[in-house]
Amino acid sequence: MKRKVLLLLLLYVSFSPLFSQIYSFNSKELSNYKLKVTPVTINSSEYLNNVKIIEIIKNNEIISEYTTIKLNINNLGEGFQDVFINQEGFIIKQTFRDGHYLVVSNLEFKYIDNNFILKKYEEYITDVFSEIQDFETASFILEKGIPMDYISDDLIYIFHEYLMSVK
Repeated sequence: MKRKVLLLLLLYVSFSPLFSQIYSFNSKELSNYKLKVTPVTINSSEYLNNVKIIEIIKNNEIISEYTTIKLNINNLGEGFQDVFINQEGFIIKQTFRDGHYLVVSNLEFKYIDNNFILKKYEEYITDVFSEIQDFETASFILEKGIPMDYISDDLIYIFHEYLMSVK
């Protein structure tokens, strides 16, 4: 019996990264919605394999979707880090490298007019070669916001370039 339990535990730990995680929202307004994070396998030697599909589900129907940042093999960032649920929506945390900078990128989505909209983009940036590993913070608010379905790697890099130019 102990062997079977140990084997099942070992199988679960081995294959748990292959399965989706489902999050519930905390507010009454969002109680009909779920956030699902599913690993994606990239069949390419050009990209790291820490890519996730984030789906918003209402009544078992996908209403919005975002594929997290894909990193080149040479990029020492980790890509997707985590999702944090809050009262108004959620935050996606991702990391990537830009030369000698490590960038922690937060995308803050809010539920507005029956849609999840990117309302704030924030970065924590540090120079990995510096003796002092302090993070600088830069962010901006998107007045009208951008629907989740329109967010892409290119847009994240455009936001990053903008923040680096005004720093």
